[in-house]
This record gives sequence, structure tokens and C-alpha cells, in this order.
Amino acid sequence: MSRTIGFLAVTLFVVLSAFTAHTLWYLRGVFIVPQTVMILAIGLAGEHYVSGKGYYHYTPTNGLFIGRVPVYIPFMWVFVCQSCHLAGLWLGLGDAAALVFAGTLGFLVDFVAIEPVFSRQIGLWLWKPVDNGFFSFVPPQFNRFTAPVGNYLVWMGFPFVMGFVLDCMYKVIPLIL
Repeated sequence: MSRTIGFLAVTLFVVLSAFTAHTLWYLRGVFIVPQTVMILAIGLAGEHYVSGKGYYHYTPTNGLFIGRVPVYIPFMWVFVCQSCHLAGLWLGLGDAAALVFAGTLGFLVDFVAIEPVFSRQIGLWLWKPVDNGFFSFVPPQFNRFTAPVGNYLVWMGFPFVMGFVLDCMYKVIPLIL
């Protein structure tokens, strides 16, 4: 069963990632390729590193893994980062506003859907308190959600930063060449 779930999750997020990358290709051109590769690499390395620190662990239900990370997770990052950026652009927001919107939407998607469903209900990963974690400065009364506050900050920051990187490549590299 877990291999089936893993295969279905990989298929779903590869297709969704391909859709968002293809759509962004029309708005940002060839620069979507290095941005997608960066998201995949950072997503895989970051998830492997942080899950290895004991903040959370992925359960065997995920099926297919690269190291400690389910294969679909980096593709989920691509889909979320790019679709949040696309949403801001489709709404006609200016570049800076679209980036802020992407970060805010990334946070909301994780807070409302990803953590409550994938972690709490389905149990694809389990969170564990860590005393000296990256965000240990956050007062305990603020850590009453499905995941620690730092997790939501990452879900806000990563779509913003990856959108910023894409926009910079799109605007600056043609000026240099």
C-alpha cells in the first residue's frame, strides 16, 4: 500500500509541477528551468537535513524515498512555490506584491491544508518537539499548531525567495547579455 501511495503522490506532484513550470515558462521564459532545479535541490537537501535533526520524520506510508525524504516532497515544493507566485501574477499584482502574495499564500496553504491533512490526518510525517531547535526563541505559547512556528515561516519565505530569484533572473540576466 505504501508504494502505491508513494507512486500516486510522485505522479500527482510531478504533473502539478510540470503544469506550473510550463505555465510560468510563458511568463518568465527559460529562467523557469534553473529556478525549478533550485527548488528541487534546496527542497530535497533542506528536507533531508532538517528531518535528520529530529524535528519531524517521514513515515513509511510515503512509500518511495530518497534518503530520508519521500520522492514527491521536492516536487510538492516546486508546485507550491510556483503556483503561489503564479496566483499573484494572475491577479495582476505588481512584481513585489506578487512575491509578498506568494509568501502569504504559501504560509496559508501549509497552515490550512498541508500540515492538518498530510501530517495530522494522514500521518505522512510526524512532528517532534526539539528543545534547542532553529526557532527555539519562539515562546512555547505560540507553538500550539500542527507544526512549529518555524515551519510556517519557511513555507512563507521559500515561495517568496524562489519567486524573487526567478524575477531577478528574468529581469537582470537579459541586461547582462
